[in-house]
Formats: sequence, C-alpha cells, structure tokens
Amino acid sequence: MRKRSDSAGYRIIVVLMLSVVIGTVGVLAIVSKGIDAHQRERERAEVSLRLSQVLETIGQDLAPTTVWDDAVEEMTAPANSKWFDRFLGGLYTKRHGHLATLGYDDTGRLIRVNQQNLAPHADADNAFVLAARPLVEELRLRAQGRDRSTHAQAAVQFKSAFIDIDGTIYVIGVSTLVRHTANGPTPEADPMVASFKSFDAELEWLRSRLGASGAHFQPGSAPPPEGMIGVAMLDAAGAPLGQVVWTPQRPGHKILTQALPLLMLMMGLLAVGGGLLLWRMARHVRRLRASEAALFGALERAEAANAAKTRFLSNVSHELRTPLNGVLGMAEILSQDELTAKQRERLDILKTSGYQQLRLIEELLDVVRLGDGAVKLIDQPFRPDVLLRRLATDHRGAAAAKGLTLTVEAVRGEWIGDSVHLQKLLTALVHNAVRFTPRGSVILRALDQDGLVFEVQDTGPGMARVEVDRLFNPFAQGDESHTRVAEGLGLGLTAANGLAQLMGGRIEVDSTPGVGSLFRVVLPLERALSSSEAEAA
Repeated sequence: MRKRSDSAGYRIIVVLMLSVVIGTVGVLAIVSKGIDAHQRERERAEVSLRLSQVLETIGQDLAPTTVWDDAVEEMTAPANSKWFDRFLGGLYTKRHGHLATLGYDDTGRLIRVNQQNLAPHADADNAFVLAARPLVEELRLRAQGRDRSTHAQAAVQFKSAFIDIDGTIYVIGVSTLVRHTANGPTPEADPMVASFKSFDAELEWLRSRLGASGAHFQPGSAPPPEGMIGVAMLDAAGAPLGQVVWTPQRPGHKILTQALPLLMLMMGLLAVGGGLLLWRMARHVRRLRASEAALFGALERAEAANAAKTRFLSNVSHELRTPLNGVLGMAEILSQDELTAKQRERLDILKTSGYQQLRLIEELLDVVRLGDGAVKLIDQPFRPDVLLRRLATDHRGAAAAKGLTLTVEAVRGEWIGDSVHLQKLLTALVHNAVRFTPRGSVILRALDQDGLVFEVQDTGPGMARVEVDRLFNPFAQGDESHTRVAEGLGLGLTAANGLAQLMGGRIEVDSTPGVGSLFRVVLPLERALSSSEAEAA
C-alpha cells in the first residue's frame, strides 16, 4: 500500500516537474515571441526614420547653392552652362556623390545635364531628364505663385522623392534657385536644378549601421519573403514603388535557445528553480525594453542634433564663403591694376589672409563630413607624378619666399584611386611642411611599394614623440605654446588622417627634433591596366 502511495507520489512529482518545465518553456516561448515582435516594430520604425532622413539629406546637399545671387544671375537666360558645370553639377558630384544633375533656366528650358562618367550635354531624351520632368513642372507651377519680393530661404521651393528609372531606385531633389539678398533684379520665373543620388548606398547603410541583414529593394506589392519584414516606399505622387525588405534580428529566439539547456539541468529544482528563472527573465526583459527605448530615443536625438549641426555648418559656411569670395574676387581684380609697390604688398597680405581663412573653413567642413560618414570616394585613373608636380606648383611661391628648395621624385604610370580627396590629403601635408620649415628643403615622393606610398620630407624643427602622438587629434598642433610661429585650427592633419583611413590606408610619421620630419602616406592602391593589358585580361 505504501509502495503504491510512493509510486503515486513519484508520479505526481514527475508530473509536476514536467508541468513546470513545459510551462516554463511555454512562457519563455511566448516572451521570446513578444520580444521578437517588439524588435520587428523597432526596426521598422528605424528604417522608416532613415528613409525620411534620406529625402531630407538631398535637400541639405542642394541648400548651399540654391540660395545664391550668383546662381540666379548665371542661370537666368541666356544661362552660363560652363558656370553650371563647375559650381552646381560638378560640386554635387564631387562633394556629395550625386550621379546626375540637371539645370533649367528661368524660362524652363533644359540647359545642361551633368552625368557621372559622361560629358556634359543637354539631351532632352535622357532617362534622368524624362524621369525628372513631372517633378520639375510641378515645382515650377508652384514657384510661379510665390511673392517675387521675397528672397533667401523663404523664397525657395523644394521637393524630394524616390523615383524608379528603368528598374533602379534613385533619390531625386528638385529646387528653385533664388537670391540670398535683395541686391539685384529678380527674374519673372526662378531657374531650377534637379539632382539624383543612388539609393544603393542607403541600403548598405541599413545593413552596416542598423544591422538590417540582407536589406534590399523589392519592387511591386508582393509581401516580403518568409522570415523577412518590409517598409513601403512611395514615389512623389504617393504611389507605391515597392518596399525595402530585410531579415529582422531575433533576440527573443536567441534567449530561448540559450535557456533550454539550462532548464534541463534545473529540472530537479522544480517550481523554485522555474519561478526564479521566470522572475529573472521578466526582469531582464523589462531592462531590455527600457534600454532599447532609451537607446532609440538617444539615437533619434543624436541624429536630429547631427542633422541640425550639418545644416548649421552648411549655412554658416555659405554665409562666410559668400562675402569672402567677394573680397578675394575684388582683390584679384585690383591686382591687375597699376599699383605702387607698397599698395601691391598690402594687397598680397589681403589675398594671403583671405585664402588662409577660406582654407580653414574647408578644413572644418571636411572634418565634420568625415565624422558624419558623408565623404564618398570615386576611384578613377590618375598619375601620381602629375599630382605631385601640381602640388609643387601650388606651393612653389610660398617656398621661394622662404628660400626653400621644393623637389618632386615620383613613380610614373597610372593608378586607380580618388585623386580629388588624395590631393586634399597631400595638400595638408605639403602646406604644413612649407609653413613650418624655416630653411632647407621640402621633398615630395611617390613610391611603388606594395601599393602606392607618398612621402613629404622636410628639414624643419622636427617633433618629439609626445607631440607626434597627439598630432592627428582635432584642434591639436605640434607646438601648443602661446609663442608658436604658425597659427591655425589644427584640423588639416585631422582631415588628412581621416581621408587616409577612408581610403584603407594610414599616415606614418618619423620626426627628429632639430633634423626634420617625414610624413609617409601608405595606400592600398593598384596600378591601372594599360590598353594591351586590359585586352589580354
């Protein structure tokens, strides 16, 4: 009788143990499902926010040049197409990586198409021109009703959207060009500019920065594939283009799979162990949700602050550069007049100070753009020897004024890389070498050593190890004393180091006090194939 009672008791214990385990697993499954559902909604919100920011960003790219007296005057019929190539189309391509930029004069006539890797043209049947036409006409009609006495930002008409061209998604921004002052005639209709950016780069951003695994664009209205989620994308008219789809993270599933082995080991602890585990799980889930909410809020605030900072710097740089360009332009005109030696000396001081101020503004913007990840590299064939000779020519006057010898030793041939940003990088090094070297020489080298290596060697005062270690910190200089010889913000080398890292390389410094310094830029660049090699490949 007792055995039967014990057996029944054992069975009850076993049933209780199994019930506790099964119940715990069931609760964990429900909790993990809830966590995964919360994760999916959070990722949808983040992707939606990013898509909205993409449309805002192209407007920030256009903003510095769309409120500009010169732009209105040069783009009013008869429009200056060469000016458009340099200050609008070329600027958007080099600084922001735009694929195509279209220019329209005040009569609505297409005057220029700047398209990456193609010569400028005005082909009205171009795919970008045809795709932009509805937005351009809509914005032109809207701009006709504006108050022509207004100027600056209050007069601008702008619209951005996602657009499908032959199965490829682009981001388009269309804006009118208006005066930033009331000093000049306002045309009856505003000139316009339309510019396109690739959407593929934003998909890479979602994959790398948000962890949206397998993110890609899916055309049509079909639901996302099994195990994936999506966010709809609409065109300028509000019609669906398709959706961005990706595989969401599953933190709840991960927690469940990690907890099962532990549950099997804890079966002997019955309800006490199960209750303790559930209590700890509930606490962790609450903390996870609280931390995710805090992180998501911090992300939104940080991105909003960053966007505000970028807009502020863009506006400030425009307001600083516009009058500065006017001063420098007038200085160039005055330099062509007949002047006394004393007047020409004063004019040279004015021009030197102006160009130095312009360089400081550009350095500050380069550091900000590098920090925001807004710098895009465009690799093209270039010749290192031509690049170094051009740098030597730009700095030969300053070197001669100090009695310095400036020489170039460069490997010949073509290499593949971004020569525009490479020139910015090397300009900072050459500028510092000439500025800090009181006597002797500055040597510029380009060497073929497992890639491409640039060297800038000077016979300046040199630096101690402690000065070299903080050389690339923002706003840092080798000489921090109040009696230092050279002035500056200390941003040139910071931007140069950021560009070197963006190109996959590094900057090395060898310096000896009293002897001089050697700055070595090591880049993993490859030689360009000759025509015969390309045919053989």
